[in-house]
Amino acid sequence: MFYVFPEQLRDTLRSVIQQLAAETVDAEKLSAFVIVSQSTEKRGQPYDTVLLLERMALPQTPPA
Repeated sequence: MFYVFPEQLRDTLRSVIQQLAAETVDAEKLSAFVIVSQSTEKRGQPYDTVLLLERMALPQTPPA
């Protein structure tokens, strides 16, 4: 996912993309999700932030 944000929201960027990634992983039943973000004021940079969220596999209980 590509996330574009204005500089005035930079202070909340981390929490916003973490929540967005967690909600998307849960809703879509994904094992991993990547968000690349860029500030609208820094369009010359290739990207601003990259977040990788991986769902940890739950330990499997052996059959009794």
